[in-house]
Amino acid sequence: GETAGRTDETIHRHKKRPEDFTLWMPAEPEREFQWESRWGAGWPGWHIECAAMAIRHLGPEFDLHVGGADLRFPHHENSRAVAMTATGKRFAAHWLHAAHLLVEGRKMSKSAGNEHTLDDLEAGPTGGGKGFSAAEFRYYCLNLHYATPMNFTWEGQEAAARGRARLRSAFRRAALQATSGEDAAAALRAEYRGAISDDLNMPRALAVVHKAVRSGIGGDVARALATEWDAVLGVGLFSETDSDSEVAGVREGEAEEIPVEVASMAREREIRRRSRDYPAADALREKIRGAGYDVADGPEGIAILRKLEETRRR
Repeated sequence: GETAGRTDETIHRHKKRPEDFTLWMPAEPEREFQWESRWGAGWPGWHIECAAMAIRHLGPEFDLHVGGADLRFPHHENSRAVAMTATGKRFAAHWLHAAHLLVEGRKMSKSAGNEHTLDDLEAGPTGGGKGFSAAEFRYYCLNLHYATPMNFTWEGQEAAARGRARLRSAFRRAALQATSGEDAAAALRAEYRGAISDDLNMPRALAVVHKAVRSGIGGDVARALATEWDAVLGVGLFSETDSDSEVAGVREGEAEEIPVEVASMAREREIRRRSRDYPAADALREKIRGAGYDVADGPEGIAILRKLEETRRR
């Protein structure tokens, strides 16, 4: 039991070797796929099937094998034994077993009626199309270690989407500043790598990312760090092609509702506000209001665009 770290010899006491498991499964007469063998009609067990598929497509040795925590034992243990016996090679160098995804505190299943698909995620909780992107869901997942069960809620997904939007805006604003923070960048890179190397500790890695935007980095340093880190995170930390609405802190699903000219004024206002040209910033805000929108400065100085009628309802 090297992979699972367990041995259950007591429950296999009637076998010649307690650790042995069934390789050839006896087939029921009505089974569609079955083959004759010296052991009778049957079929290869799924431990053999998975080992055979992995070897066929990845070769006798590969870097990483992933799966759910419930597959650690006996399935992965047995697949590894089959593969190593057949090839004499080590099979997978590393194993990653993810914990289960819960929905509102319960295991997700069709029978429970709480199953969500990617289409559901894009449609959102009300099904009206105001849902979430893959990057927003990924950001939600990265807030927990892969070996920790995740409890999905729409409120949690909404909070994660807002957190991602704030982080993207912070990096965009930092990139517009003069280049600074070269010395801090080296330490931040080392800290980020340390988090990733700690059994893919993504919550710790995200904490480093948030720390970076508060550390005074700017310009090319901010761009470089965001690009490097996002190669692992995949949440769209920064892009030179971000829309003006994204810069203003509007979520991707909402950005298309903001007219280009309004988003452009919001960006210009943010630049004026950062340079302490408050009269010009106020004038731009009035123009935005005249177009039927408003600008609210969040706790991190991020401008969030929303329609005036929505602001009044809130």
